[in-house]
Amino acid sequence: PASSLARIRTTVRGGTLVVGVVESRSVLQWFSWRSASRTPRVTIRLRDVDRIGAAGAVTVDADSLKTNELRLDLAGACTLGIGDLQATTLRIDGSGATKITIGGKVGRQKIDLSGAGSYQAEKLASDEAVIGVSGAGKAVVNATNSLEVDISGAGAVEY
Repeated sequence: PASSLARIRTTVRGGTLVVGVVESRSVLQWFSWRSASRTPRVTIRLRDVDRIGAAGAVTVDADSLKTNELRLDLAGACTLGIGDLQATTLRIDGSGATKITIGGKVGRQKIDLSGAGSYQAEKLASDEAVIGVSGAGKAVVNATNSLEVDISGAGAVEY
């Protein structure tokens, strides 16, 4: 609907597309915990992606993605899924209750999770993996040549 479209804000800063939602609630809605309307869905089609950043309650889905290097910065209750990632290098910084599911093939992956994050990448073949988990996070990885793991707290890494 037009009301949802009016809440979406897009800008370009230094060659980066920034998409945001402007929340407008009445005083009664803030105190009754009801949202003024549903969160809008935004579809973006790009030729080349090397970095994705998301914060809050954001969902990012991609069927397939091919790039040289991909960096993902996720914070809050983000959910990210990539069905088939083809990349030389994957770098992820996830904090909070992030939920990440990725398949495909990468040469090297470096993953840092803090909080209660989940990284499900058993279908992501990689030569090398460096995994850091702090808090109650869990990572499932697929590395053929080398795996380096650093866990602090109640975290877990499976391979």
